[in-house]
Amino acid sequence: MTVKSFLFAGLALPLMIPATAFAQDAAPACLAGREAVWLGGNGVAELSGEALQSAVNTSSGGSLLAAFRVTGEERQLRIELGNHTQGDPHLTLYTASGTMIAEMDDYDGTLASRIEQGLAPGDYCALARDVSNGPLSATLRVSEISDTAMVTAQGRSGLAACTAGTEAVTLDDAALAKALSEFSSLSESFNAAEGPKYLRFNLPGNASLRLTATSSQADPVIALYNAAGEQVAENDDADGTNSRLDMLGNLAAGTYCLGATALGGGSGEIRLSVGGVDPAEVLRDAYRQGQMPPPSSAGYPVEPLDITSAEPQVKLLGGSALWFSFDIDERQVVVLNAYAAATGMDTRMALFDISGRQITENDDANGSTDPQIGPVLLEPGSYRLALVQLGSDSTTGQMRAASISAQRYLRAK
Repeated sequence: MTVKSFLFAGLALPLMIPATAFAQDAAPACLAGREAVWLGGNGVAELSGEALQSAVNTSSGGSLLAAFRVTGEERQLRIELGNHTQGDPHLTLYTASGTMIAEMDDYDGTLASRIEQGLAPGDYCALARDVSNGPLSATLRVSEISDTAMVTAQGRSGLAACTAGTEAVTLDDAALAKALSEFSSLSESFNAAEGPKYLRFNLPGNASLRLTATSSQADPVIALYNAAGEQVAENDDADGTNSRLDMLGNLAAGTYCLGATALGGGSGEIRLSVGGVDPAEVLRDAYRQGQMPPPSSAGYPVEPLDITSAEPQVKLLGGSALWFSFDIDERQVVVLNAYAAATGMDTRMALFDISGRQITENDDANGSTDPQIGPVLLEPGSYRLALVQLGSDSTTGQMRAASISAQRYLRAK
């Protein structure tokens, strides 16, 4: 039994309260090693009519783990992370025991996050952070589904179709033909705060085309339209937060229009480019982004990974994927971990067999931004493992340290 003393009418009197009463008011330990706080900061955050919310102000590498309680019958709730003035909000919803229910980034054309979920009575936690582990200033809110949403859809790209009447910069035919033949590009820059930008160009048939929108501040999204104003293709975040479309000779000759805008609004310079691309460069991009294991003939570096060693391997990871190879000589269960959150990175791992088939991949395991592969049962053979820094340009990402470790589980003989 817990004893607390309170001052009443000048006398210190002992107040006898069962310890379980205090335990019931403690925020749930949703994630191992993390202390949660009740959403709103005013005791148990029990949703009873009015929405619950807290300001989120985290520094680089930080996050807020906020708990709330659902009572009565199962309820349809909306969990939102928005109204941000700094950072790119990422939201994950957990049960009190640490099971991930849902996660969200960039809700319907915005940089904000919004989860709509039916939740049974019990305690839950919402993990709020910046998607790239940078600083975040935002609002975390939990409300009934019938309440007015804080985060509203803006459409996937926020781009109007480019028709013959749309104002656009027209690229010079001769300059574009030269760029296509030399695998270079023609570019126009604009501030995202000005709204969408369009480039119109005439394309000869069977050209290998690369379309990009890059920015160090905004999150650009692009869309390609044909002469009739019909959308041909769209992309967001092909290379970190930059956008890219590679069209390898599959566009008919004709007039096209490339549009770009910033996802979720915002400001900052966006560079919009149209040019040629060597198909071999498209393959190298796939290797750099950890999408496809490079064959030995590609000349892309692949390092051996000793999964029998208890010692972790520490490597420097930039914007390009690190590739590892290892062999399994008997059937076994393997667990692979990468640790880089402490150095400010959000990383992803992907495991492939020797044929290039992806076996599994992971991002954000165990309540952190560090990935874990497995436990996975592997047959004898050769395997490739990719470690990728998320939210980073494939050629200019900052170099930071990452640690990789492995555990094996063999059948007793």
